[in-house]
Amino acid sequence: MVYVNRCFWCNTELEQKGRGRPRLFCSDRCRKHYHRWRESLPAVDSEEAQVLSELFGIPADPDEAVALELQVAHGNVQGLRIVARRARPQIAIGLVATSQALEDALREHFPFLFAQAHPLTHERRRAKAKSQTERR
Repeated sequence: MVYVNRCFWCNTELEQKGRGRPRLFCSDRCRKHYHRWRESLPAVDSEEAQVLSELFGIPADPDEAVALELQVAHGNVQGLRIVARRARPQIAIGLVATSQALEDALREHFPFLFAQAHPLTHERRRAKAKSQTERR
């Protein structure tokens, strides 16, 4: 099986073989540039994370923050499509094109957003059903 994705740094298309760890970079040069860039970012300490959480509703846990932002992005795609139905034709064309481009990018990099049953959602439903049957 061959997977195709893009270099994290330069966005060059990468061809992945179905074995081993997937490549993230097209070259050592791109890998080094990316890691230098990541190291240059200011660190977020726990106090700063708490302030961000309180001000903007961003969870302090990085995984939760990513999951939330992905859900928001997915919702924005749907929102753009809804707004496009009521917008003037000149604007609607751009809204539809933008929503399609966003959806394509999300599908490429985060396919689980569009899966019929996201594993986490399925586990939550199962836990909820189990707790309801225990109450009876």
